[in-house]
Amino acid sequence: MGIKRFRIIKFKNRKPILSLKNIIKSYGKRPVLKGLSFDVFPAQIRGLLGPNGSGKTTIFQIIMGIIKPNKGEVRINNELVNKLPIHVRAVNHKIGYVPQVGGYLINLSVRDNIEAFAEIHFKDSRERNERVQTIISEFNLDPISSLKAANISGGEKRRLSIGIAMISKPRLILLDEPFSALDPQTIEMIKNLILQLQKLNIACIVSDHQAASILEISDSTLILGNGTIIADDTPKRLLADARARAIYFGEHFSSPF
Repeated sequence: MGIKRFRIIKFKNRKPILSLKNIIKSYGKRPVLKGLSFDVFPAQIRGLLGPNGSGKTTIFQIIMGIIKPNKGEVRINNELVNKLPIHVRAVNHKIGYVPQVGGYLINLSVRDNIEAFAEIHFKDSRERNERVQTIISEFNLDPISSLKAANISGGEKRRLSIGIAMISKPRLILLDEPFSALDPQTIEMIKNLILQLQKLNIACIVSDHQAASILEISDSTLILGNGTIIADDTPKRLLADARARAIYFGEHFSSPF
């Protein structure tokens, strides 16, 4: 794949698909997010970087409704969704979530997993069966469709979890550490999958510790530090940002460009 050849930098006449405004979240007396705000636009790939404990997974869980912020607004297509439960956000607002671990049922086969999740979104059996077959085909899962999810490789599990997130035809997908514990070839495959999602006009927020991989595919990336956004820009500009280098990248980070 190499490095992404284009970046969506400006979004003229577009409204954000997702807006977080002044999000504050603490666990007990420990503040995690301190008034965080950012937007995601249709078809945009948004990178999310930061050290362990900086709040990346917390952001995903707040967007999905798994946890609630102490203060702040979560808006999807300009609708306030703070009080909406997970399944309403996922189904009605078309959000897919690929967690760090899992996202599938380990004791079911690959096909049975996809069929089980498809039943949540499609009541018509014909439409459901068509969607199941489309996911199996598009994510190249047919050769492993009869195997239990517990017995497939790490890259295959990631393909399965992304495929499951795609069942509802989402407009926004959250990917939490999709490159974690994968070999370089499989990371390239997942990067290609994410770029294919963008071509389908799906927005993505991608968080990972593989900073170079995030910078290679993102249109813009924000860096978290101490509960706030310390930098938010295009990948090349981020690497030229003195504060981003001092707090996150370090002086010896090798640019992928």
